[in-house]
Amino acid sequence: MTESIYHINNLVHTIIGSIALLGALGALMSVKGSARHKTAGRVFVWFILFSAVTSFYPTFYKFSEIGPLALILAMATIYLVITAVIAVRYQTAEPLMIEKCLPVVPLLLLILPVIRVFLAIKTNNFDIFFGPLLLASLFIYLLVQDLAILVNRQRSREFWIQRHLTRIIFAFSIGVMAVVRIGVNFGLTFEMSVILPLLGALGLVVFFRWRIA
Repeated sequence: MTESIYHINNLVHTIIGSIALLGALGALMSVKGSARHKTAGRVFVWFILFSAVTSFYPTFYKFSEIGPLALILAMATIYLVITAVIAVRYQTAEPLMIEKCLPVVPLLLLILPVIRVFLAIKTNNFDIFFGPLLLASLFIYLLVQDLAILVNRQRSREFWIQRHLTRIIFAFSIGVMAVVRIGVNFGLTFEMSVILPLLGALGLVVFFRWRIA
């Protein structure tokens, strides 16, 4: 019975996550601020959050197999979506209470990738190295940006738009990572299933920032 629940949960999780990714693509390809953009954005936010929450059961049920990565991806998704939504409220003079607590998340998310990087260096085994290194770099970037905002919230409108867009894109890449690594097995190695979505996200961030500038 427990195994059946696991498979049903995993199927629902994958379907909902895939719908969320389609919503993100719709939002990215539509005119910013348009009705289509807002609708697609809401689809992405609610569906990806639901997908992240439903990932906790399989994460702990088969922790030895998928747990560490799945837990990181779920926490990162929730964190990125929340901070992306908050960025729309840039007119708020003071940081919200939740914003003061959120920098703890990327700090916690750093632990496992950093351990994996140090283990690779210590054992001289680099089969799994660049994926965790990229994840650690992403979480450090997010942490530094969060702390900088707590120090000085007086930023331009363009900054908040870029922050919103950047975090939505990285949440999208995390979702892709979860689908190709855990939801649907495409046969990619751990390294490729992490590196390719993150490099794709970086390319999208550069492209859209260029369009905004």
